[in-house]
Amino acid sequence: MSYYNHGHTEIKAVNQLYKGIETPDDLYEALLHCWTRETCTARLRNKYSESNKTAGQCAITAFLVQDIFGGEIRELDTGRGLHCYNVIDGVAIDLTSEEMRALSFVMKIILCNRHVKPAWQKPRRANAMSF
Repeated sequence: MSYYNHGHTEIKAVNQLYKGIETPDDLYEALLHCWTRETCTARLRNKYSESNKTAGQCAITAFLVQDIFGGEIRELDTGRGLHCYNVIDGVAIDLTSEEMRALSFVMKIILCNRHVKPAWQKPRRANAMSF
């Protein structure tokens, strides 16, 4: 598995919320061991599998990326729902892009106003992502 725009080692954590997570690559490697059916959004849990770990993980992951690296959360309207990703210092990063590989869609980019709690303040799903 891989993610969209991997390898941007110039993007660094803006805090020390998670020890050992310094770059998006570090976070992605940790998440590969943390994503589970429990961390998946409820409506997509039937799509989650060991070969499709990113299914239903985009929102919680995008909020976590923002908590650690800053930047903005953006959403894509896939025609089947919304898909969240991040823009950090002008670089689009999508740690859950693998969930989109089977879809073909017209992208409509929408800036996401973050009016919900950070991932680390959502105990049930965020605690399941412990690293």
